[in-house]
Amino acid sequence: MNIKTVSGEQNNNYIAAGDTSRQQVRSLILSALEYPAIKIIEGGSCACQGRMKRAIVDLSTDISGGMQHMSTVIKGSAYNPKISCMAFCVDGMNVIVEPYKMTIHKAKDEVEAMTVIEWMKDAIKQT
Repeated sequence: MNIKTVSGEQNNNYIAAGDTSRQQVRSLILSALEYPAIKIIEGGSCACQGRMKRAIVDLSTDISGGMQHMSTVIKGSAYNPKISCMAFCVDGMNVIVEPYKMTIHKAKDEVEAMTVIEWMKDAIKQT
């Protein structure tokens, strides 16, 4: 039987390293969401999309390194690490997050899209 003992100091170092990593991930996500470029698009390539509006949010940095953390914070989200994509629903709007872009379906205008972004930032800050 192989038993490994860990001193209290080693355990504290492990916890501190985990906290530092979590802080870096939070900083990455929050900085990418700080000044997003938002475009509202109506319709699409399919006739069924008609007058449906959606917001395309361009992010300043690649947030793929923080998506796994986001998926644990945002309840009901789905995350696929193989393609660096996650999705969730908030206030009846479907949100798809990619490394440099977010698509918020059913967002009527920039204000509504920014409300979703602020909600995400608040959720990330609480962790």
